[in-house]
Formats: sequence, structure tokens, C-alpha cells
Amino acid sequence: SAVPGVTVNTTAMSNNFGMGEYSCEYICKALGGKGRIARVLLPQNESWDQRTLGMEWTLRKYPDIEVVADWAFALAGNVTPRQAVDNILTAHSDVDAVWCAWDGAAVEGTLAARSANRPDLILTGIDGGSQAFNYIAGGTPLKLSMAQSFYEMAYMCVFYAHEHLAGRKSPRLIITPTYAVEQDMLADGIPDDF
Repeated sequence: SAVPGVTVNTTAMSNNFGMGEYSCEYICKALGGKGRIARVLLPQNESWDQRTLGMEWTLRKYPDIEVVADWAFALAGNVTPRQAVDNILTAHSDVDAVWCAWDGAAVEGTLAARSANRPDLILTGIDGGSQAFNYIAGGTPLKLSMAQSFYEMAYMCVFYAHEHLAGRKSPRLIITPTYAVEQDMLADGIPDDF
């Protein structure tokens, strides 16, 4: 993440705005441009809030997508994402999809969907990793994760630290690839090296 107010030589990170935009576009297309969605947000974290801004940008193109519920994660942890999605599904039994700002919320939301007997619900998340991939591969309501390439981020930061120490120029910001992971991509196994 970019840390506001901190001078750095190089930061390698994902395009958080773009990941929010893409995952929302996935939901909107899956619903044919019309439906009811809920959102699980984390506005206290600037990077995750950028994801929400990307999602909101996408919603501008889909006026027939109605946001029926929002839940913002509280750092005190008074309510878990699972409890939040349980509450959303109780209050809005006709919700079609839940957009989540991170995979942990999407995984917990999937458990809530199972408990509510909602196999038709669409959930999306952002981050990647084996837990989300296993849920996606298993055909659960978690349909998409925007998988960040954490190894590439670390590699680029170390590489450019060496470049900087050698007196060569290094970019201040590097946007690394993100992979939109769906079930069909996981047919041959769960990757751990993306």
C-alpha cells in the first residue's frame, strides 16, 4: 500500500481502484445490469477504500443496480463480516449479490449464504489466496477473487531497493498485475505462486 505522508523510494502495489471496479462489473454483468446488491466495506483503510471508490464508479454505469445495504467493518470488531452478511440476508432476503472489499469478508459472507440457503447469491472478494480459491473452486456463492500478486510485489520492492543502493534510478510507484480468478481457472488446482 501507499502510506500517506511517508517518503519512500519504491512501492509496489495493486490497482485498488481497478480491482473494485472490475469486481463490481463482474456482479453487474452477472445480474444482467439489474438487481439488488449489498456491500461490505472497510473505509478506514485507504487502500480498501480505493476499492470501494472503484466499485462506486462502476455502479454509475448501471442505474438499475440498487444498493440495498452497506456494512462498514469497525476496527473494534464488534460485528464480524459473517454477522453482517447474516443480518443483510435476514433484512433483504431478495438481495442478489454481495460485493466485498476483501476476501475475508467474502469467505465469511459465503458461510452466511450457506446458512441462509442462498446458493444463488453472488459474492466477490479482493486479495486472492488459497482460502478464497478453495471456496471458488468448490462452486460456492463466492464466484470471483481479484488475486493480487504478492510475490511480485515483494520481488519488485527488493529489486528496486538494490537498484537504489547501487545509485540507479527506481520508480516511486509500481502497479503489479492482478488476476480475476473464477472457478474455471482453478480446475487444475489451487496456485500458490501467482
